[in-house]
Amino acid sequence: MAYQSPCVMRLAELFGMPTASRRVPGRRWSGTPLASLVAAVVLSVFVIDRDSLNALESSQAEPAGQPGSPKPAGADALQAGELAGQSVLETLVLNAHKLENQPAREALPLVEPLLSSRGTVSLQKETNTLIIRDHPSVWQRLGPVLADFDHPKRTIDLRIYLLRATRSSRPPEENAVGLPAELVDALGYFLQFTSYELLGGGPRESGEGREVDVPLGPRHGVRFQVGTVLMDRFLRLHGFEVFRRDGGLERRIFHSSLNLKEQKMQVVVVSQDKSSESGLVVAVSFDDNVGEVSSELGE
Repeated sequence: MAYQSPCVMRLAELFGMPTASRRVPGRRWSGTPLASLVAAVVLSVFVIDRDSLNALESSQAEPAGQPGSPKPAGADALQAGELAGQSVLETLVLNAHKLENQPAREALPLVEPLLSSRGTVSLQKETNTLIIRDHPSVWQRLGPVLADFDHPKRTIDLRIYLLRATRSSRPPEENAVGLPAELVDALGYFLQFTSYELLGGGPRESGEGREVDVPLGPRHGVRFQVGTVLMDRFLRLHGFEVFRRDGGLERRIFHSSLNLKEQKMQVVVVSQDKSSESGLVVAVSFDDNVGEVSSELGE
């Protein structure tokens, strides 16, 4: 008699198959036939696969976020990152800000530090316009800055002095004779020089955006363009140039740009001899009158 396992016997009973212990009259069986055995094996595989499939379908049908539905590691972070990236792209806006009173190129150093890491700014010189691309929230910072910057042009009171500086053994009080008090305080004898002779200069009225070209004594002069007074009371003098005239020739001896703080004298050594025993010193300061420029104001 062929051996039959309990599992096979149970499957045979379920499907009405005869077994060695269960014979049907009129039929001869010698154990489980091969067909019955194959059917039993296939059925057992089907039952196992069916249970696995049901379990898989149950797990897939479970709503996202419900307990018991595991997610791949980092799935939440990845989804959040994608949503954040989409949010950033969606909130970037393009604005064209046309300035009515002040040159837009001077506003660039003010705008750039206030932009986000994705923000950009460009200049349209022809229309005096700034093209800014950034988040809408950035305009909460840019708005007040640009509004203050684009104020009507103001008159500016400048004070410009040219001095010859030397080393001297005389007492400091004797070296200050003939110099304006504000200039004496600004010099403070902090340079390598100890004696100063005033060659020329003094107060001069100008205005924002104006070109300035004035003599400083019989042989020297200075020229520059006045910038815009910023909200922190700074003023930039563009292309500040000191020159010397010899006959009909002009020789530049200093060229740079100066950043002035209101009512604070700035002192610059523009030239000195090889021995450093003497040199030329320029001192500059300004006051903001907070008024519009008069059309009669000279260049």
